[in-house]
Amino acid sequence: MRIAAFVYFSLACTSFIAVPASDARTKAHPRAKAVSRAKDSSNAKEFSGMADYYHHKFYGRKTASGEVLEKERLTAAHRTLPFGTRLKVTNKRNGSSCIVVINDRGPFTSGKVIDLSHAAARRLGVLSAGTALVACRVVDKDEEDENNNDED
Repeated sequence: MRIAAFVYFSLACTSFIAVPASDARTKAHPRAKAVSRAKDSSNAKEFSGMADYYHHKFYGRKTASGEVLEKERLTAAHRTLPFGTRLKVTNKRNGSSCIVVINDRGPFTSGKVIDLSHAAARRLGVLSAGTALVACRVVDKDEEDENNNDED
């Protein structure tokens, strides 16, 4: 009798614990905001999200691409973009932008979409806040040359 009661009790408890696959736990919370929204167009990839910049202890070390991380170069880390990809990064708060080259993997902090070098963070006005909401767009070499001529 005790075994039957135990089995019945165990089954009753698991029916409360078991969650079907279509339950709300598998769906996004209605107030949750997506950190990164990526879209592919014919020649451009765009995404946005939070950016931060490298801690000073990483400068002088090798990046995932094998290059040495330099504080004054306009470089960045992204989780999946190929090394050498050029991105136009725009700070959505102040409108400043610069073109960076992907030469590392990261960021490894949840909620971030890109890690910037010190020089890129300075150009974008991220140094004082530490993080910023940015929009990123892959650019080709011709567009990079046009933007660099505009900055001079």
